[in-house]
Amino acid sequence: MIAQPIRPTEPGRVRSKRSDSGRRYAALGLAQYQKLGPTLRVMVAANRSASMRVMVLTQPGQAFPMADWLASEGRTVHRVEPLPSGVSATLSMSDVAALSEDPSVAALSVDAGDIAEAEVGN
Repeated sequence: MIAQPIRPTEPGRVRSKRSDSGRRYAALGLAQYQKLGPTLRVMVAANRSASMRVMVLTQPGQAFPMADWLASEGRTVHRVEPLPSGVSATLSMSDVAALSEDPSVAALSVDAGDIAEAEVGN
């Protein structure tokens, strides 16, 4: 099953069940690239359906609500870092683009744990 891209919002906020896919996909073109690390900038531009492990750095105190929200949206959460406030999760590049619009997200980058695992496997 392919997960649908998530839409940015405040973590823990209840979402409407109505379909607004046209607005959601239009918003993906507005990704705030300054929030993205260099690798994610290239990945988001190249392939929105690709997935990888991403570190979502949140505003202080937002890591646990963000982790709960991502899990409720069907994303795999690997770990939560209270200091600095961040969440490691497997996300599609569409998810990354959408999260870059979320005011509770400070930055997004490739999770260093994902890089280390890839290097060990080679």
